Amino acid sequence: MQRPAKKEYAAYYQGYIDAVPNGDLLVIMEKQNTQLCEFFAHVNEEKANYRYAEGKWTLKEVLGHVVDVELIFLNRALRISRGDKQNIPGFEQEDYVANSNFSNLTLDEIVEQFYLIRKSSVAIFKSLSEKMWGLSGVANNQKVTVRAIAYIMAGHVIHHMKIIAGKYLK
Repeated sequence: MQRPAKKEYAAYYQGYIDAVPNGDLLVIMEKQNTQLCEFFAHVNEEKANYRYAEGKWTLKEVLGHVVDVELIFLNRALRISRGDKQNIPGFEQEDYVANSNFSNLTLDEIVEQFYLIRKSSVAIFKSLSEKMWGLSGVANNQKVTVRAIAYIMAGHVIHHMKIIAGKYLK
């Protein structure tokens, strides 16, 4: 599958798409699932509740945010791939985290959520025809293709794993 062209997504997502290495996107997404699970296997609950500065999310909240975004973007990709022409509304990530229950879950529970949702994401993407990958719709008032959404999802994980490694687990 080719990388999405710049006209397939809002400029805001360029960094996420650029972060995705070359190769089979679905293999990359499957590997991310394994890598994320292995990465967090050695993080204890004390570290999982750490926030590196006042007003910043805890590590659990960052990972929970990654879970939320995976679900939201998978929903967008599914809807667009099925020909939905509605403007899919955006979401406020700060509100999602503030109204979550991540602090009362174990890190392993949040990792499991990501693992299962990413498995579902890959399964849905594997079921798409070539035509479906190129379909476009409108999400948060911005034109986007299914292909771009998949790349954004992979890049979003890369982005936050770098933040976690640099700010939480250094």
